[in-house]
Amino acid sequence: MNEKRKAITILIIYIIVSIIFGLSAFKYLAPKFISANTIIGIFALVSIAMTAYALVTVRKIGLQQGGSISTAADYFADQDQKEKERKEQEKIDKELKRRREAEGKKAIAEKVEEMVADTEQLTDPEKYFDQLLINLSKAIAIVQGVAYTLNRQTQTYSIVSTYAFYTTDTSRTFAIGEGIPGQVAKDKKLLFINDVPEGYIKIVSGLGTSSPNYMGVIPVIHGDETIALLEISTFEKPEVDLVEFQKQFNEKVSDKISTLIP
Repeated sequence: MNEKRKAITILIIYIIVSIIFGLSAFKYLAPKFISANTIIGIFALVSIAMTAYALVTVRKIGLQQGGSISTAADYFADQDQKEKERKEQEKIDKELKRRREAEGKKAIAEKVEEMVADTEQLTDPEKYFDQLLINLSKAIAIVQGVAYTLNRQTQTYSIVSTYAFYTTDTSRTFAIGEGIPGQVAKDKKLLFINDVPEGYIKIVSGLGTSSPNYMGVIPVIHGDETIALLEISTFEKPEVDLVEFQKQFNEKVSDKISTLIP
């Protein structure tokens, strides 16, 4: 319990005890055993004792504060000032956080606008997703990407486009809930994995092979249906807020992609 609360508690107890003592004394003691003047005297002595205790407490507080506080008023004024400064700092911190979030959302909106600007006239699904993955590589520095689209008749997903992705089996399909992308399609929530195990994903180039450290699966949702998935990998963690990115990205492309899939 801090000293301010302690002092307030003592004061409340003192008031309660004084009232009880005073009422009891005048009701029961004065008429029978003791005069009213004596009761008043006793009450005065108790008050003096309580005051002396309060002064000792105040002195102790002053000593604990290195002698910089000599009275209760000074002490409580100092505590109130510190509380005001704390609340003011909280307001400043909240405002700075709000501004950073607003600036982050604006930057993401600009990235998404740039990404979709040169895809709006494309009507071939493969060319559309080819360009989308290229634009993603510029926006959030992906080093590998795979786009899957939903076949509404079979309710399965298959590869429609890749970026820097080497595979001999582009005919692989999966159902909702199957594997990592299938689970993302089911949950309809962005998945991002930190510290991808070494060798789990391989980037093949003329300089050799390497393994990305981060992997994400971005769902594209139209209505209540996951119509596409973008599986990406990066060497560095993207600087943008991917949750906000996925939200704005989805708003921009879901209607378009819905017209491209069977």
